[in-house]
Amino acid sequence: MNANIPATKAISDYLSDYIYTYLDIDDDTSVLVLKFNEKDKHDTEFKNVTSSILSKFLNTTKTTRTGSAHKHAGVSVQTFLSSMLASAVYFGLQVIIFTFLRNGLKYVYQARTILHPEKMKKEEKCEFKTRRVGNILKSIFGWIYLVFSSPIDDYQSIAGLDAYYFARFLSMLIFLFFCLSAINLPILIPIHYLSGFNGLQEDLPNEFKIRTPWLDRINMSNVVLKDPNKLIFHLLLTILVIIWFHFLLVSELKYVYENSKKSTLCHGYQSVLFIDNIPAIAKGKKSKIEEYFNSIFPQSVLSIRFLPKRCEQLRKCLASVKNLETELEKIAMEIILEKYMVYTSTTEKCDESWHATENKSIHNFWQRYCLFCKKMAFTIYAIQRYRLFIRRAFWRKILGRHNISWSRIILRSKHIYIEQRYKDLGKTLKCHKIQKEKWQQKCQALEKWNDENYVLHHKHLEPLVYFDKAFITFTCPSIAHAFDKLLASRNILEWNNTLVGSNPNDIIWRNISISNTLLKYVRSSMASILSFLIIIGWVVPVAFIGLVSQVPYVASIIPLLSQITTKSELINNMMAGIVPVVTLVFITEFVPFIFRWFSRLKCCRTGAEVEIDVQKWFFVFLFVHVFLVVTISSGVSLVVERVIYNPVSIPTLLAHDLPKSSNFFCSFVLIRGMAYSGGNLIQLKELLFEVFYYKLTIYNPHKRYKRMKFIPFFQWGSIYPLFSVLGCIGIIYSVIAPLILPLCCIAFALVLFSFRYLFLFQIDQGTISETHGKLYPQALMQLYAGVYCMEFCMIGLFALSNSYKLCCCMVVAFILTVMAHYRISEIYLTKLNYSPYQNNSESTERYDREEQNLFQNYSISFADGKHSTCLWLPQDDMGISKKEAAALSDAGVPCDDNKCYLTASGGIVFSLGNSFDD
Repeated sequence: MNANIPATKAISDYLSDYIYTYLDIDDDTSVLVLKFNEKDKHDTEFKNVTSSILSKFLNTTKTTRTGSAHKHAGVSVQTFLSSMLASAVYFGLQVIIFTFLRNGLKYVYQARTILHPEKMKKEEKCEFKTRRVGNILKSIFGWIYLVFSSPIDDYQSIAGLDAYYFARFLSMLIFLFFCLSAINLPILIPIHYLSGFNGLQEDLPNEFKIRTPWLDRINMSNVVLKDPNKLIFHLLLTILVIIWFHFLLVSELKYVYENSKKSTLCHGYQSVLFIDNIPAIAKGKKSKIEEYFNSIFPQSVLSIRFLPKRCEQLRKCLASVKNLETELEKIAMEIILEKYMVYTSTTEKCDESWHATENKSIHNFWQRYCLFCKKMAFTIYAIQRYRLFIRRAFWRKILGRHNISWSRIILRSKHIYIEQRYKDLGKTLKCHKIQKEKWQQKCQALEKWNDENYVLHHKHLEPLVYFDKAFITFTCPSIAHAFDKLLASRNILEWNNTLVGSNPNDIIWRNISISNTLLKYVRSSMASILSFLIIIGWVVPVAFIGLVSQVPYVASIIPLLSQITTKSELINNMMAGIVPVVTLVFITEFVPFIFRWFSRLKCCRTGAEVEIDVQKWFFVFLFVHVFLVVTISSGVSLVVERVIYNPVSIPTLLAHDLPKSSNFFCSFVLIRGMAYSGGNLIQLKELLFEVFYYKLTIYNPHKRYKRMKFIPFFQWGSIYPLFSVLGCIGIIYSVIAPLILPLCCIAFALVLFSFRYLFLFQIDQGTISETHGKLYPQALMQLYAGVYCMEFCMIGLFALSNSYKLCCCMVVAFILTVMAHYRISEIYLTKLNYSPYQNNSESTERYDREEQNLFQNYSISFADGKHSTCLWLPQDDMGISKKEAAALSDAGVPCDDNKCYLTASGGIVFSLGNSFDD
């Protein structure tokens, strides 16, 4: 470097020719990166402008622009454990609060004990045996024993195949990381701890020694890369990780394949085949279609249902009928409750007996709370009663009397309110009758087209009635799956667009009725492009969050922020700590809804197809933003600069940045696991809704039943990718930072524990958008992203240490991994995509044995004209509900008052032992 500085040149401009950037590592350490290459005199003007802009930004903010996870590099053990302790304390509080709330709020935390009491008798007996023990703690925490003792194989029939495979996925990850931790920890931690610069600094004064924190000393960043002999262990253990991963992967795929042969064909609607492109000659003609399929499998077709072109109108008509039924039940419920509260408010004995038992137990306190909430609700509704009361002409006569109490005025207003609700009930009954008749007339007009004579006389109108789509029900599921495989292999534009096993409640009718092939292609292409742009463009908000976390540096740019940060250190710390985390959680949780909307835009025909599509895109999003962006860069500035100045350095980026981020991901995996597990148990959103909304709201029994049945509601397409990414992170750091392995075991075990409780006490018969296990093989294959990333990192580390032999070995391992990936996909995924065809008699026998309730005619509810109306009214001890049920039944609306009953506080309690099928 030339020491002569021209007098006409500013010293800052002179130093910028030789200084690359200035990096702040922490409060006590800074790094100055110099430029050793001579300045190129032939740089283009564009490069000079770009260089000046980047240098201006870098020198102004003084930020490293490295990944936000690098801030955790060099943290002390005390800091690391304190963050873990805070999360553990919060998780423990959630478990304790949940333990005391689960018995008081059974509608939220133990819905299956109410919906299926006979199925929970075994569990209740186990819990009773636990409570007979004199220890109070065992009485309170007895549910933990039930969760641990319940076999995981039972979840398949309880919660569905997707939920069962997810529990198996977590179990597989726990077993994978437990075995790896038993091998990697004893070997790698001593190597990492005894390596580094400590042996090279013995002769240096203390003030010049580099003090490496303990956490950094046990990961690979502490290994001296100039000594390749120590890296042979990393190569061997990396190969061991790859082999062990493939062993578990193949064993799980084999199990999924064998289990699919036993269970997939036994699920409902598996004998139904949907065909999207029936030829014109067979459109609307059942005889032609039966002849076509029976020529291949004789007497295989049971029924055929064509998709009507007016399906959207029929759906809207049926939806309006159901909405009116909900309104009828709500009005009847309000009338019953109003009469009940009028009776209880005029009976003094009820209050006397209440106060006599006021201090007997916590149960009485809870009843008083419920009664207080109900009275508050009726007080709020009283505003409407007062309005109705004031509009009446006789209110003057009542108020004109002397010595009349305000309570009698309120009582009179309640009677007026009941009269008004009876009028509303009559109007709603009339609308319901008209709307139902209108819908049934449309269905009857559609039913006429099943008569061949009617079709012959109205042949010119036939193209306006049905789409070229039909649901065909076969005698057994194996034949339906066989036709699905045969028709899909045809190279013509007819009969080959099929879908097997579609649940009518899960079908997206608006998408399935689209016949324009060009429109489908345009929508699918547009949705794919938008999904790709979301993945790329989401770097901007994530980078902005990384920028917010660097508040002291950004303050030098924004004057207002500079004033705030200089005056208040508390605000500075809050913005740097809380705002980025909350914002990142918000924008990350919002992404699945975007991808789900894009999947509908792609014309996915069922909710199951939507979940499969969301799983693919959401995994890519999470892997890019939760791992790559957090590891490599807080934004695009570093990537742009590397591409401009030194594109060759991109391959070594992972090898350089991954070890620095190990501390962050060690804490991230455990904290995420505890937070997810605690959130699954406490369900804060549902708890707040139950206490502050539903307790103050009068809602009908059907609404209460649906709330119990669908709490919690899981969309597995956005749950699988999250834990696939966490599994990838564990695989990537299994050799670089082996401390992450036991932390992964703990995190996944906590999450598995929470899901086992939900499967045992809450989830009822899975979700509507059941994919029948198609998400699990895809989640297993997504773990290859972690394997490849680990191999790339090890190749880069070996190359940086000049260990070219080890690097070549790693390249060979990478090539073998790619070959294994291809072969496994070809062998197992191809088999899993098609259910195996079995002997006709064998599959029919099993089908008849396990699916006896399957109807022969595929039901399209909005086009059948058959809708059974039955209102649920709560039974009371004064016979109010029986009178209302009899009146509604006389009006043509059947009612059932045996499903639930009213408590003394006005709450709804479902009768145990009843069937709740609606």
